[in-house]
Amino acid sequence: MTKHTFDFDWLVIGSGFGGSVSALRLAEKGYRVAVIERGRRYRDEDLPKSTWQFGKYFWAPALGLKGIMRMRLFRHVFTPSQIAVGGGSVVYGGVLYRAKPKFFDDAQWRSLGRWDQLLQPHYDTAEYMLGVKTVPFESVNQQLIRSMARHFGTEDTFTPAPTGVYFGEPGKSVKDPYFEGEGPDRTGCTRCGACLVGCRVGAVNSLVKNYLWFAEKRGVQVLAEREVVDVTPLGAPRRQPRLPRDHPAPRCVVCPRSPDLQRAAWFLPAAHSARTNCWPIASTVARYRGSVTVWANWCARTANRSSLCACPGTAIPGATSPQAAACTSIKTHTLSS
Repeated sequence: MTKHTFDFDWLVIGSGFGGSVSALRLAEKGYRVAVIERGRRYRDEDLPKSTWQFGKYFWAPALGLKGIMRMRLFRHVFTPSQIAVGGGSVVYGGVLYRAKPKFFDDAQWRSLGRWDQLLQPHYDTAEYMLGVKTVPFESVNQQLIRSMARHFGTEDTFTPAPTGVYFGEPGKSVKDPYFEGEGPDRTGCTRCGACLVGCRVGAVNSLVKNYLWFAEKRGVQVLAEREVVDVTPLGAPRRQPRLPRDHPAPRCVVCPRSPDLQRAAWFLPAAHSARTNCWPIASTVARYRGSVTVWANWCARTANRSSLCACPGTAIPGATSPQAAACTSIKTHTLSS
């Protein structure tokens, strides 16, 4: 058998939460690792100031836009994903809830083990790495959310959010406060509320400040502005990969095709209304009496710093800024089916 010399032991596709964690842990075990990322690397000051900076905010190469946010319309769901080194952590408010006990006790997997206990140490590790802390202040917005909860008779469900944000002295930069000085300098949150556009202050604990930071210090190579479009076994005949419509051809890496994780949206109900408070799934499309109604989701829990449950299974966040408010107001319109 022919022996091959490889550049890396592992290639990780995508530098978001899953990819960054995998890269660091593999590097810690002594493997040679590379991370392939379609987006570019952003410094805090390079992030857009508003969504009106289309070239920095939106990813639509066919229109000449190569920013961060990629919008995809599936059959029943309209979803954004992020394209940048650091993936979905680059533009998010750092809100990091643990799953509720009812989730662990679901009939689909409760017979396999006590998942709340099995996952406890991993939650602890992730929260340590991401610098999770409950929001230490109460804003006018939070007071309004509390008032809304009181109106619904569920004030006891109001809670400040566990958030991966550095809440030091606002605007003041300090040496790394999380990893005994081994991480990058951090700047205290200024409460500007621009989390859903991108934290230009440097307070949000994005992956480039923790998992990816230490992965690269251990020798992991992040190959930015390269896209995996195909994966072919060694020795297999060469074939022309089918490129996605928004594929920027000059920046392509040819390797076996990686399924798009957003296709998990297939599991959303195809009939009736399906609403979600999950940030990656921004809105859903529901069929009703021959028409299609688009519901803009209350998705900006990330920038809100608090939430309430108006009814079982539904969390309602509040907005802290005009940027976040644009994501949290409910808008509806009807399209012909």
